[in-house]
Amino acid sequence: MEVVPLKLTENPEEVVCRAARGDYTETTFTTRPSHTEKDEGDRYVRREDDQGTSWVEPPRSFKQVMEGVGGDTLEEQKETLIEHLLRSGHYGPFEHPQATFAIKGVSRVTMGQITRHRHLTFDIQSMRYVDFSEGGDAVIPKSLVDDEHFTREEGDVDVSNREFWQEKYQEEVQSLMSTYEAMVEDGVPVEDARYLLPLGTCVNMTVSGNARAWMHILNIRGKADVQWETREMAEQLESELHNWMPKTFEHYDYKKQTLSP
Repeated sequence: MEVVPLKLTENPEEVVCRAARGDYTETTFTTRPSHTEKDEGDRYVRREDDQGTSWVEPPRSFKQVMEGVGGDTLEEQKETLIEHLLRSGHYGPFEHPQATFAIKGVSRVTMGQITRHRHLTFDIQSMRYVDFSEGGDAVIPKSLVDDEHFTREEGDVDVSNREFWQEKYQEEVQSLMSTYEAMVEDGVPVEDARYLLPLGTCVNMTVSGNARAWMHILNIRGKADVQWETREMAEQLESELHNWMPKTFEHYDYKKQTLSP
């Protein structure tokens, strides 16, 4: 499995802060239009004031937007505000930054789990139109690979004859793949031959969501008792999300902070 970022909102944490500050900022102009006043020589001169607004969009600088937020530097102010939003449960501003990922080589089992999250958007490699005869593969269950394995239902798992069952599993998968290929070569439509393929068959996905939705995914799918493949996907996503929004995902503790979608 591999998680690869495709398209990420630029300066996402600035977007969050601008949105949050906009919730409590007046919309009136903060400076007067051009006017006439006396200079030091008691002469009347015309002054052109910079037109600015107390709203949060450019050309108002990010520094101006963050005036009044605690911190000695802009980065500290950003961290102060983001930490406050997360601590107080004000997640709305985190719905503005968007992230799209390519997720390659996940089983249909994990695909079925992750697509239950309706706040994400998916495109999934089609078994109806794609011929899996060439390059088709299946995920090997973790309990057949690792000496130590844990499941929520059974706790620590110790599979007797683990190597035997791993070999048996791979033989059965190969047999199904070979039968699938023969059916397709003999004219059986791909959309019908696919019924034979195992749930472990690997597919690729493109997935998009906002930062709040991704927090929810980590909260639901990143915990220790989640099935291993889904948890591995969440761990890779967490790493990419941390690179994208470091202050946000440093402060969001998905193991403790339950977050509704």
